Amino acid sequence: MTTSRHVKERGRAVLLLGALLLVAQANVWRPTSEAPLAPRGFASSLALGDVVLVWGGAATGELFSDGALYDPRDDRWRGIAASPLSERTGATIVWTGAEALVWGGCCDDRGRELGDGAAYDPVADAWRPLSEAPIGGRAAHAAVWSGEEMLIWGGTRVARPLGDGAAYDPAADAWRPLSDAPIEGRAAHAAVWSGDELLVWGGSSEDLLLDDGAAYDPVADRWRPLPGAPLVARSESAAAWSGREMLVWGGCCGGEARAFDDGAAYDPAADRWRVLPEAPVPGRVAAASLWTGDRLAIWGGRTGVGEPLGDGALYDPAADGWEVFDAGLTPRTGVASGWVRGTLVLWGGCCQPDATPFADGARGRPAPLEGEAAPEPDPAPGATGSPRAAPEPEAPDDAGSPLPFILGGLALLLVALGLLTVRRFGGG
Repeated sequence: MTTSRHVKERGRAVLLLGALLLVAQANVWRPTSEAPLAPRGFASSLALGDVVLVWGGAATGELFSDGALYDPRDDRWRGIAASPLSERTGATIVWTGAEALVWGGCCDDRGRELGDGAAYDPVADAWRPLSEAPIGGRAAHAAVWSGEEMLIWGGTRVARPLGDGAAYDPAADAWRPLSDAPIEGRAAHAAVWSGDELLVWGGSSEDLLLDDGAAYDPVADRWRPLPGAPLVARSESAAAWSGREMLVWGGCCGGEARAFDDGAAYDPAADRWRVLPEAPVPGRVAAASLWTGDRLAIWGGRTGVGEPLGDGALYDPAADGWEVFDAGLTPRTGVASGWVRGTLVLWGGCCQPDATPFADGARGRPAPLEGEAAPEPDPAPGATGSPRAAPEPEAPDDAGSPLPFILGGLALLLVALGLLTVRRFGGG
């Protein structure tokens, strides 16, 4: 005879099964559909509202100047209009909420860094050239969007570190030079927009690694030095702005070419640093890094001796803790990435055993920490405008699979049935 206790136990089992299905759904990673792009690594990429832009990049002996938009909601790519820019890698992109501003990178047919740029409007699928900048061409520079201007600082030209910068106003199609910084020129430095200042830290200057930084206020056109960080000198670190702190992790390179596996957070309001807890993944250089709305996501990159990596981790500043995730991709560096509607997108990268770059990718929803809702997509670093989505072309017949929705609905049904049973027979 079935007793209320037995029914309640079955209800708990159903509830547990539904919860496990929900967690599994949150952690599912799926391959991206085939992109209309040649295999490449080190492409420039950024989330533009509801889509991810991938542009430029490099393959063995070849540079690119084409691009595409990817929509993870229905796993769909579309090519974009040809740009007025030459082929390059290492260009920076910022999103204004209306246009993607692409500038700089490497290299022209003489091997020199480039100093031109263009603006791409995803709604009109059209480009326009930017006016000439008052600074020379460069690569490995920093670029952020302040809400009104694109701020560019540092970089390298002909193997020489640069310490100048400029601000571009897209409304006026005009540039202005930045005031002199209190730190030496550098390349491959960490840089974020805090909402008030451009924060710069670390980087390399010729053969030297650097451990200092500065903050630039575009309203006052004034710099201030940052206090000393609890990190040793490094370049090519992962970096993001959390809404309160600049998060810096990893980078190149310690003794015996060892990639760093530590990090720190700088709070500009308190003007002080704190040390991040130990990460559950090895140290790395040039990892894909972005802010998800509540966590710093890092994936891939390379060791200090150039070996590609294929794991990832999420750092939650509120809990001061890490968790790992597996995107299901083979190890690589120079991967394009973006965060759209709670989905992390990874594509391309370098390199396969035969030295050819990758043309595959993955999209997934890293599970939120216990008690949290899935994070909403965050605008591009430094973007404060209201993003406009790219136009939505007709969905192909095979766009998207119904399986995730079926499994998600089943999981919710099981949770509801389990809760109803447990509550109804809770007194048994």
